[in-house]
Amino acid sequence: MLRRSVSSWLRRGSATPKSTLFIAPSGVSLHRSSSSSSSSSSSSSSGGGGSDSKNNSNSHSYDPLFDDVPDRRNTSSLKWSKYGDEILPLWVADMDFRAPQCVIDAMHARAEHGVYGYSVPKEEVTMEVIKYLKRTAHYQIEPDWIVWSHGLVPALTVAARMAGGPGDSVMTNTPIYPPFLWTPKTADMTTLQVPLKFEGEGGGGQWRMDIAKMEEMVTPTTKMFTLCNPHNPVGKVFTIEELRQLGYFCKRHDLILLSDEIYHDLILDPALTPHVPIAALEDPELMKRTIILHAASKTYNVPGLSCAYAIIPDLALRTRFKKAAKGFVTEINAFGYESLYASYTGGESWRQSMLSYLKSNRDFLHHFFSTRLPLLKPYPNHDATYLLWVDTSALAPYLKQGEEAAEFFMREAKVAVSDGRDFGAKHHVRINFGCPRARLLEGLEKMEKAVNELVAARGKKEGK
Repeated sequence: MLRRSVSSWLRRGSATPKSTLFIAPSGVSLHRSSSSSSSSSSSSSSGGGGSDSKNNSNSHSYDPLFDDVPDRRNTSSLKWSKYGDEILPLWVADMDFRAPQCVIDAMHARAEHGVYGYSVPKEEVTMEVIKYLKRTAHYQIEPDWIVWSHGLVPALTVAARMAGGPGDSVMTNTPIYPPFLWTPKTADMTTLQVPLKFEGEGGGGQWRMDIAKMEEMVTPTTKMFTLCNPHNPVGKVFTIEELRQLGYFCKRHDLILLSDEIYHDLILDPALTPHVPIAALEDPELMKRTIILHAASKTYNVPGLSCAYAIIPDLALRTRFKKAAKGFVTEINAFGYESLYASYTGGESWRQSMLSYLKSNRDFLHHFFSTRLPLLKPYPNHDATYLLWVDTSALAPYLKQGEEAAEFFMREAKVAVSDGRDFGAKHHVRINFGCPRARLLEGLEKMEKAVNELVAARGKKEGK
């Protein structure tokens, strides 16, 4: 177990925690090797989409919570309006499900008040964040470690502005959520992109950090490393051993470590691949250089209410972050605070049902690709999120010169998926499966039809 006193940590001007930072979850081992996790997950019926899984079938039990959803057209939805009514959107990380009823009720109650002035978080909101992280991420924080933000992207931008300036760089692993690549540019910094490695064959394959390549590329002007854990888009949940190696790397090169853990409560097989927060390392020196990002937005489907927060244990680092945010991050809107509080206090039953639904959708996707659309190859051991990373390199020879699969599917299938190039990786797409099964099937069948027609046309042309 990873329990020990940290009463003497975070010295040199930092507030001293009143309790143990990390509380290891009962009955779950965090010392999970990559090989053992992939073996257990690929042999399990819930293990990340193996093609022989019992869950990978076309059968589906209707669930009114997630199959009966409202029409989002003409609601100013970015997801549904960007490409027009004829396009089926399976792109941006925004689920089509209604938020939990407790959130809807909280929005009604707040709206009924009738006054919508500038807001600050009530004490109960702060305390609920503390309780929620202890319950779901298994680490203990202090109230003053919380720094509120409008969202993950503003927090990434503030962190870049805080970390350095012209001539400096930020390092990250690709593929990665696109703002990780461009937010450093807002501070005239460059982004050092170190590709993740996919190692292993078949269902045992795993994504891993390439520490050797990171050592090769880091420079004296590199100021920060940005981590996404659980990872968007590959769905990886990093092990404690992998995080420990990263921690050593950041300390060795005097880097700030920004850990985006916004998907920590969206793990599809938590018994097999439990989330390991960076706090699990219980490394005082590392925590003095660490920023952890969280929000209710992705898990409870409230991203439009713009409320997120950073956990920054070290006082000096927290002061720098707040200074960089001044004039850029202003008050969070009242509905954002209310949605977070309602999600954390009343949304657990909904979350568990949602995870079960997403897990079924994930397994269905793997089954569909393996049996009906084999030119598209999703990676195995997708542990977390509702975003599937798919290799389209086998489709590339059939496409127009210079064209990517996302462009082809937009034009020919009328389906919008995320283009891998935005994540730093060609010949890939990201598919959002946070939607009703019928809608997911509709999109996949449109994609299947477009690919079959493309391949048939190529065969006919070559036959002549």
